[in-house]
Amino acid sequence: MQTVTPAVASVPEPPLSPAGRASLLVLGMAAFMVQADARVIDPLLHVVSTDFHTTPPSAAILISSYALPYGLFQLFYGPLGDRIGKLRVMAACLTVFAFGTFACAFVPNLAVFAVLRFLTGVAAAAVIPMSLGYMGDKFPYENRQIALARFMSALMMGQIIGSTLGGIFGQYLGWRNIFIVFGIVAFGVAMMLAREGRRFPEQQKTDRRIGWSMVAVPCGGSLIFVGLLGVLSTGISIALEAIGACLLIYALVTQYGGILKRPNAPLVL
Repeated sequence: MQTVTPAVASVPEPPLSPAGRASLLVLGMAAFMVQADARVIDPLLHVVSTDFHTTPPSAAILISSYALPYGLFQLFYGPLGDRIGKLRVMAACLTVFAFGTFACAFVPNLAVFAVLRFLTGVAAAAVIPMSLGYMGDKFPYENRQIALARFMSALMMGQIIGSTLGGIFGQYLGWRNIFIVFGIVAFGVAMMLAREGRRFPEQQKTDRRIGWSMVAVPCGGSLIFVGLLGVLSTGISIALEAIGACLLIYALVTQYGGILKRPNAPLVL
């Protein structure tokens, strides 16, 4: 007697239903712009330093002036997004980011350039972590890994294309023009984010408070940046950096140090 083995049907990927949430494409475009802008400055250091009659190591302040607030201000936006709505906060920050990036095309000197990069880094800090938080809120568990993979692909493409475009514009098209292009495109993405925020209103959690410990982190980073900028005397710069470091230590101990007391947190970190 012949035994018939039933065929096992393959399980298709669960669909990413757009109902009730913002477009994953728009979120990916916002992450793309933030990462492209972060990486575009690397291949431009030589031509920027030549244009401003300085050296590439001195022009490297443009990298840290973006990276420092980008890392520190992420801690500030979480409760703000819960209170106001993640999409609304991202749209507002990306609008500021667009205008700051556009203004970078017209900077008269390196100090102004560094300040604008700092401000765009402050605004850019909201986009990726709040997008991930929004996806965690809105995407069902069975679809979340697919959505995250697509989102991270857009993010990584921004890193790759940003560096490539920086080299092309720096060599052939003028380094200032890349910031005009990025500013215009980022403003368009910000308008799409704002539209998504109106289409899909979020529940506002007014009980989420922004404590002093969370504000201390960006304040400390801002003081450190002013000290690193080199526009003040050496003594004042060192004092500002010391005060900024104390604020960061205060925030770590009072707000974030408690995380280390959890059993598995040190292992994960």
